[in-house]
Parts: sequence; C-alpha cells; structure tokens
Amino acid sequence: MENILKKLFYPNLRDKASLVLIIIISLAIRLFHLGMQSLFLDEAWSWMVAKLPLVKIPQLMVIDPHPVLYYYLLKFWLYIFPQSEWGIRALSVLFSMGAFFVLIAFVYRWWGIRPALFAAWFLAWSTFDLYYAQEGRMYTLLAFLWLLSLLLMVEGFQGNSKAFLYWGVVNSLLAWVHFYGILVAGVHI
Repeated sequence: MENILKKLFYPNLRDKASLVLIIIISLAIRLFHLGMQSLFLDEAWSWMVAKLPLVKIPQLMVIDPHPVLYYYLLKFWLYIFPQSEWGIRALSVLFSMGAFFVLIAFVYRWWGIRPALFAAWFLAWSTFDLYYAQEGRMYTLLAFLWLLSLLLMVEGFQGNSKAFLYWGVVNSLLAWVHFYGILVAGVHI
C-alpha cells in the first residue's frame, strides 16, 4: 500500500498536474451548494440521532434498520463542524473523497497512472456519487468502506498478509454502517 501511495504522488509532472486538477474539481463540485437546500426527512433523522446521548443511539436499532456507526461518526463530526445542513453533509463529502482516493490507488496499482486518471475523472462526475456526497446519510461511508475492502482483499491475495487483517476490520465496520455492508462481507467471504 505504501508503494502505491508513493508511486501515485510521483508520476510525471503533466500527470501530477492532471491528478491535482481532478481532485480540485471533484472536491469543488461536491461542496457546491452543499448547504443550500434544507434537510429532507432522512437527513433530519440523522441529525436528530446525532443529538442523542451516546448510550441512546444503539437503542434506535429497534425502530431504525440502519446500524449505528455512521450516527456515532456524525455525532463526533458535529462537535467540530457547524450543526447545519452544510456541517451534516460535509461528512458525506469526506467519505466520498476518501472513496475517490481509494479508487485512484486501486486503479493505479493495477493499470497505471493514465487509467487511474480516467477512473478519477469518471468518479468525479458520477451523478450517483455526487448525489450521495451531498446527502447527510451513510451511503458514501458505505461506498468508501466497500472500495477499501475490495482493495485490501486484492492486496491480501497478492501476498500481503497484513492486508487480510485490515480487510477483516473494514468488513466488520461495513456491517455497522448499513445492512448492505453485511452482504458485501458475505460476498467477499
């Protein structure tokens, strides 16, 4: 993994400039109008859950089908960032950008810098990812952990035994983000 990151940030100057430009564009379009719309029902639910005391959050699993990891992360996030539409949605932007970097690292590892630039460009403009990056819900966290899980599994099969340990941790986190995370872990196993 270290070699991937080292190689990724030492390509030729034109590719490096292209990557930086794509990163800036990707972040800018995810932040564009982030706090302009008021919260809709599911986002308001996330905000309400984040305001609860820590011990009350797991009790919601009786009425809310979503596991609690995202709600805990949002609660701590809102200690640092403003409790507003922008603040709530910014956590999703963070996970969207995390998935963006994981995808770049994965594609670069297997196919080189040019395919990684194309993958980054397509993800930067992905309407699916853009929509969920601007929503105060757990879906970009799920995508980030899913991509990270895939990268770690492939690295493990390539002989990096530590990657399987991290893969196990990421898969257990997937199960605490969304029930689809359990499906991802099951398919990998």
